[in-house]
Amino acid sequence: MLKRTADWLEKMSVAAMAVGIFQGQSIGIFLGMACFAASLYLTRKAGGQ
Repeated sequence: MLKRTADWLEKMSVAAMAVGIFQGQSIGIFLGMACFAASLYLTRKAGGQ
């Protein structure tokens, strides 16, 4: 379940950063980075490291 959540967060991070960049909204970029950081955390937690 954690891996699926991490995968979803990774996809959302890419989408949020793309929207933020193309629409010129810095909040999208920050949300994308936050989603990516959460995805990395969950991936490490699910991997047992």
